[in-house]
Amino acid sequence: MKLSKYNEYVDFGDEVIIFNMTSRALILISKDEFDIIRSNPKSSFINEKTTEKLRNNNILVNKSLNEEDVLLYNINRWKHNQKVLSLFISFTSQCNLQCSYCYQDSSNKKNTFLSLDNWKIIFSHIKRKLTAQDIREVSIVLFGGEPTLNMDILIQAVNDVHSLRTKRTSVNMALITNGTLINNDKLLSVINNINMIQITLDGVKDIHDKRRVYRNGLGTFDIIMNNLKLLRDNYTNDVLIRCNADKENFESIKLLFDYLRQESLFDLITGVDIGHVYSSQENIKMNKCETLLSKEGDERIKELFDYAVKKGYRISRNYVNGPCMGLAINGYAIDENLNIYSCPGFLYEEPEGMIDHTGGIEIIHNRWFDIINEVPRQCLANCKYVPICYGGCKWMAKEGERKCNKEFYDRHLKDYLKLYVNANYANEIEKESLC
Repeated sequence: MKLSKYNEYVDFGDEVIIFNMTSRALILISKDEFDIIRSNPKSSFINEKTTEKLRNNNILVNKSLNEEDVLLYNINRWKHNQKVLSLFISFTSQCNLQCSYCYQDSSNKKNTFLSLDNWKIIFSHIKRKLTAQDIREVSIVLFGGEPTLNMDILIQAVNDVHSLRTKRTSVNMALITNGTLINNDKLLSVINNINMIQITLDGVKDIHDKRRVYRNGLGTFDIIMNNLKLLRDNYTNDVLIRCNADKENFESIKLLFDYLRQESLFDLITGVDIGHVYSSQENIKMNKCETLLSKEGDERIKELFDYAVKKGYRISRNYVNGPCMGLAINGYAIDENLNIYSCPGFLYEEPEGMIDHTGGIEIIHNRWFDIINEVPRQCLANCKYVPICYGGCKWMAKEGERKCNKEFYDRHLKDYLKLYVNANYANEIEKESLC
């Protein structure tokens, strides 16, 4: 046996966090145990239970195996897994807000809504997939635009997708919303069929209301706060708060974490995610986001995550960026006109395929196959981070060239692993158990 090349080791007081990038496992062991394992993975001084956990989580691997080949084999299995279906479904390209930094350029949108007839075709497509492929896991993201603008069809979709839940088939639904229209009795009546709701807040009222505004210029902070309180009283599943950060609102985001506690909303929030602001969709495609994704910005966002953790919030696994759903044959986005795209970032560009009136798929663009078939050979050969990056984001890359994340991981991965363990496993650490 040998320690995997895809392990990351992080000092954590008298212990060591071991993170394996292929299994995504996090294990906490004493430094004494770690020193023994590092010097001799076969040592008889390592207890059998620890050895078994290390092997089961790919931290210890067979010495004779080429890990690059094993990784590529497992990624190919994941790509072609027909037992899992992952969809992003857009309910409208329209939004009721006019956020100052919105990267979803309006130039390529036609303000369309998903019709009932088209939803029925999408649902027929999902059921057809379930029957033909004996799918066991369905993951659906309900998004837009602002999906709650198409409320009746959204509620119909939530009810229809919920009906697919059986002992054999698990269903996970997530709603990405700006949070302004949740105060709808019909939506509240079905909202617990949705597993997770993501809502964006960009700071406390004075800053948020300069950035995330209605089309008439009025701010949205108060209505979102009221709607969070409605969720607190009516919703029992996960709420993720998303913050879009730049120089204007760093300090306000810290104040927001304090304010949510003051308003007795802390227990509602099961996770926090913080991301960079992008200037425009076109600039992302042209890879002109370096000034927004600067080293200084990365440090400041890490500072915000650190503040959130110190305030007791759980955080997302923002350090895992790949492989993305676009690489999987059963992972794609669907727009209101039944066009399909390997990634939701490509929405409203040239579609890669379409769903026909029978619920079948026709692929019409080579990008679909290019993305699925692509293998980042150079990354596989030279970078230990490839299992959690897989060459970077295709959508954010220049044509034929990906943006390398190695420098980011070199600088920040250890810190984010510490933050994630502190945020999500504090009780287990106190009990000296595994993460």
